[in-house]
Amino acid sequence: MKNFQYFAVAIVLLISTSIQAQINKSEIIATGLTCSMCSNAIYKQLQTLSSVAEIDTDLNTNTFTVTAKNNQTLDPVQLKDAVEKAGFFVGSMMVYVDGSKLSKQELTLNGNNLVLLDKVPATHKDYKMQVVDAGFVTSKQLKKNEKAFSSIMDFSNSKDKKIFLKSAK
Repeated sequence: MKNFQYFAVAIVLLISTSIQAQINKSEIIATGLTCSMCSNAIYKQLQTLSSVAEIDTDLNTNTFTVTAKNNQTLDPVQLKDAVEKAGFFVGSMMVYVDGSKLSKQELTLNGNNLVLLDKVPATHKDYKMQVVDAGFVTSKQLKKNEKAFSSIMDFSNSKDKKIFLKSAK
């Protein structure tokens, strides 16, 4: 009987990890930066995240390309919080989702539900998607997103802990 219980627990763990989102890389465009010291503040905050392996910075576009450590995943909420802790805002965030690990349109990541507005082809290893929620886009873009996706989602429901992703062009 104990062997069956261990087997059942192992199966549950295997299934639950197979539907976890796998975000390998993220491109963050920060707003409000005026100098290289601003960029450095964001860099240092992103560096404190345990899942981050590498950060590349482009000062011309205020873009931070964050790469995850092997076998770890990046959390868009943690990345956004790190940028905000440095005193700035996210103007745009792209994430690269491992399509080969996706089996559903709604996945979990650190207590948040990632809702994919587009079907991710399973053949794509690094499928580029944009986070379209408040806090991840500019207010102008948020209004466009609210209009475009009004039949699908409700941005105003902050209790929901959902993060919506659409395919990036």
